[in-house]
Parts: sequence; structure tokens; C-alpha cells
Amino acid sequence: MTAVHDVVNIRRNVRVPTKDPDVTLSAELFLPPAPAPVLLMATGFRNDLAVGWESTLRWFALRGYACVLANLRGTGASDGTERPRLDPGEGEDLLALIDWAAHEPWSTGDVGMWGVSYGGAMALRAASLEPAALKAIMPIVCSPDPERYNGARSDFGMLVHRGGLGLLDQLVPPLTENTSEQAQRRWRARLDDEPFLMDLARSAAGSPTWRERAFDPAAISVPAFCVGGWHDLFSGVMTRVYDQLQGPKKLLVGPWMHSMPNDARSNPIDFLLIALRWWDHWLRGKDTGVLDEPPVALYVEGHAPGWRSYESWPPTKEEIVLTGMHDASLQEGSQDTTQPGHVLGEYQPDPTIGALSGLWGYGNVFDAVLDQHDDEARSLSFTTKPFEAPVLVCGDPSVSVRLSSTDWTPRLVVKLSVVDHQGRSTLLTTGIACPHGEADSVSVLLRSIAYRVPAGHRLRLSLSDSDFPLLTPLPDPTPFTLAELCLELPIAEEDHGADVAVSALPDKRSTTDCESWTISRDALHDGIEVVLAWGKPLIRTAEGHRYTRHSDTRAAVRRAYPAAATASGIHTATVHLATGEVIEARATVRASQTALWARGELTIDGHSIFARTWETTLSPSV
Repeated sequence: MTAVHDVVNIRRNVRVPTKDPDVTLSAELFLPPAPAPVLLMATGFRNDLAVGWESTLRWFALRGYACVLANLRGTGASDGTERPRLDPGEGEDLLALIDWAAHEPWSTGDVGMWGVSYGGAMALRAASLEPAALKAIMPIVCSPDPERYNGARSDFGMLVHRGGLGLLDQLVPPLTENTSEQAQRRWRARLDDEPFLMDLARSAAGSPTWRERAFDPAAISVPAFCVGGWHDLFSGVMTRVYDQLQGPKKLLVGPWMHSMPNDARSNPIDFLLIALRWWDHWLRGKDTGVLDEPPVALYVEGHAPGWRSYESWPPTKEEIVLTGMHDASLQEGSQDTTQPGHVLGEYQPDPTIGALSGLWGYGNVFDAVLDQHDDEARSLSFTTKPFEAPVLVCGDPSVSVRLSSTDWTPRLVVKLSVVDHQGRSTLLTTGIACPHGEADSVSVLLRSIAYRVPAGHRLRLSLSDSDFPLLTPLPDPTPFTLAELCLELPIAEEDHGADVAVSALPDKRSTTDCESWTISRDALHDGIEVVLAWGKPLIRTAEGHRYTRHSDTRAAVRRAYPAAATASGIHTATVHLATGEVIEARATVRASQTALWARGELTIDGHSIFARTWETTLSPSV
């Protein structure tokens, strides 16, 4: 058992040298009494606003790990100008951080690297560079590829919401060492920097820029523990990363969104003890048994939910092949395509489809997926007969379609749902394809899934070109006629794998951020508006500052006028400094089909001290 100490030495804003003599990085240290293995986390988000990490880092420090939370160049209290997201140049700073951590007197020289989201991607990036001191990594709900939604444009999620919050963080003054000359100088210099959302806007979906910034998990041989969530944007990414890794590896996937498993809104687990066994094995050389157990642990949703362990991902190569039929059914067997004019159905574009999915796969806010029936009625939908016995769907479902020879669609959205005895439809997984060129055959890989379909329930597959508001509506969508449809459904037999005990924690829905998801349908004009209101409760810093944040993000579209679709967000923060001043920051972002407009504003005690606008054109939606 790992010894627990009773003293943690916390050092704030420790400076870390880089190859650039004019740039040092900022790090928070949580140190045990004696030299220890290092757990390093490097993020592109401000440490002074990441107060939720402190309890986790203290926990590991009490168990004999030197914990480092570092800001990348140009973020937080680090020097320099922020690089574009997932820029390969970040590797230089990661190597500098690892080398520094390995040679400090409080370090034994062995480094593990981990993180959530961008921090997890930085762990993967560092491992691909093979620094000698890096002994193991733990990437959590992240991706080595900066492009999202398989090349489809997402103004609401990527630009207006995520990008707007990034601009707000850029505006907020430092909450650590606020009165220091260096901190004030960094903050005021960055006010005029171009926010990262402008880089996201200029690099259109499918841009070669994204390929230049991505890196290959197959180049990683460092031991890796991959952690994913079935309801996270990167659920399919994490399983595929695990499959490509070349070294010792483990995979844990639970029913979570974009968070640490112990901080999940529903079904959280005692993840820190799981992580401790991994780090003790690779950084301390302890025999924790972590490599003696099956490497894959999955939470099976649906009927009789619970944790199962497997020897591989996917657990088996078995599958059920279902074919779309003329009567809108999905059946085993092949369809008759010999009849003249053979069609399965015609899709009429509807850019309002999608809001019933909530924020499925995005962020860690509002995961309440609603009954999909109304969206399915607006899509091309195919349904199986009721299953006679429970079926465990486990793996990466895939769909292949063939359109009529004269049809083509620039985007195909596929959703798989389960339909209960009362006709209620629950979303299970989604997939998006943006074909290059006018291809009439399209293949769509859906996000990974582990779901036991109850006896008597049915599966439904729905096809459209829309997932509003997460995907920006196509400005000029065209109808398409479906000629062939095939669903390959990965199956795991019940005697394959085994139940595994995982310690659960109480649900945290009542203690997380406050949000609402409002859907308003305009029956007269067949339009829809979606509003996400989201806020953080009051944060009190160690230096006596108080910080609150609120965000209002909305999008609207009418079925007949997709080219007029809009998305906008207003993000505000209020800081009550310990010295008495009240600082208010406001980031406003608006996106149309052709342009992006962003504005940042700052006031101190009601007096304006900064205001600036940024604008750029946007490429057509795909």
C-alpha cells in the first residue's frame, strides 16, 4: 500500500526555462517531503482558474508524488505568445517541462504525464517525442487530432461557445499575484492578442492545417492508460487511440461526458485509486497487479448496466449485419435491388434536426438527451423488429449507404437509437461523414458504444444532413434518394468478458455548474431556436479574489432559409479583487454562414479600459 504523508509543500508560479531565453513557463507545484516521482500536467488553460485540480494534486502529493500543473506558452502566467491549438511547436515546451521536472532536487527523475482534454492531448504529444524521463502517460477524454466532427463545421460549439469562453479567459485579469508588475504586464499585453477562435475560424473544415497539427498514436510506445466517456465528443477517438498504441496499455471507458471519472456528473467512480495503481507500477516499480488483469474495462449501459472487463478492444469481431428495406425496416439479409427505380426513401433537407440530442458528445454541460422521435420523423429512419433476447452492442458500429446515381450530399449524419415498448427513442451513438467529391457511396463510422439492448426493444437508424445546433446548417442543402443501406453492428456474447468491481461515488449533478437547455420551435415558419445558459458558481481564490462567470449561447434557423442560420454567444465574468476593485469582462461572438465577429470589453469600477473587435470571413458549411 502507498504510504500517506501529512504534509504538502505548495509552490505557486514557479518559473520553468525553455529553449527561448526570453520565455519561461509557469507551474504550480504540490510536493511531498522527500524527492518523489513526478506527475506532470501541461494545459492551455489558465491555472488560476483551474481551482478544481488542487484537491486532486494534493491527494497524489500526500501519497508521495511531486505534482506539477504547468501552463503552456502564452497562457496563464507563462511568458510568450500562445501558439495555435495543437501546434507541433508545443512539443518543444513539453520536452523542456519534462527535462526540468526530471532534474529538480524534489524529483527522482521518473516522470508520468496526464491530463483531461487538452492536457491529455499534450501527454500524447509528449509521448510521441519519446523523452527518456517519461515513463508512462494517462490521456483522459482527448484527441491527437485538432479537427472535430469529421470535418463538419460547428459554429455553435467550436467558435461561439468554446471560442467565446477562450476570449473571456483572455480578458480576465490574473487571479494569482495580481499586483505584481510581471503579471500585469503579461495580462495587458495579451489583451490585444488575436483570440484562438480566429485561428479556428480561418482553418476551415477539411483544411490541410488540421492534418499538419495532428500526430500519430501509432508512434507512441510509452505505457499508456487511456480513459474515455461514452457521452464525450472523443468516445470513438479514445478507443481508436488505444487500438493504435504500440506499448503496454489499458483502456477505461465509462458513462461520462468531458471530465475526470471521479468528477463525472453521473456514475462517477473512485478513479484516483485506479490511477494510483497505474502510477505506482510504472513510476515506483511496485507490483500492483495492474498488468495482471484484463486491459480493457467498460461500463455497459442499457439493460442490467455495469462494468465488464475484456482482453481487447473491440472485445470480439462478431457482428450483426442489418439491411434497410422498402418498408423502413432493418432486417438481417440482403435487399432486392433488381427492381427498376429501386429506392428505400427520399430525404428532404431539414436543418432543424438535432436539438433533441442535447449537447451529446460536447463539453461537460447538459447531457440530458431527449426523446428522438420528432427528429427521427424528419429524417430517413429504419427500425428493427423487437429483439427476442438482450443483445450487447459493443464496438464501433458502421453504416454504408448508396445514393441514387444522380444524387449527392456534402454531409451525412447518422444516428442510432433504441426504442422502448412505449415508442420512446433514446440516442445511443452518432456518426458524421463529409464525402470528398460527388460520391454516391458513403461509409460512416459511428462513435464507440457498449450498450445492452433489452428484450422487446428495437434499434432505429436515422439519416439526415443535419445535427443542429452542433453542426452549422448547410447553406444550400439538396434532397437525396437512398438506394441501399447497411448497418454493421458489433456484438459481444454474454459469456465473453467478465463482470468487474469498480468503486462508485455519489452522483454530482446537484453540485456542478448551473445550466439550462431551451428549445423553441416556431410552427408557423418551421424554425427552431436553441439556447444554452451556463454559469460557474462563485470561486474564491487563496488571495481573496471572487470570480463568477456566465454564458448565454444560442442558435437559430428556419427550414426554408438555412443560409440565414445564425449562432451567437455572450460570455461575462465579474472579478471582485481583494483590493476592492470590480472588474467586468464581456466576450461577444456572432457567426453567420459567411462571417465571424468577436468583441472583447473590459471595465474597472464601471470605467471602460479596453474594447476591441476581431472579424474574419468563414468558408461555406460542410
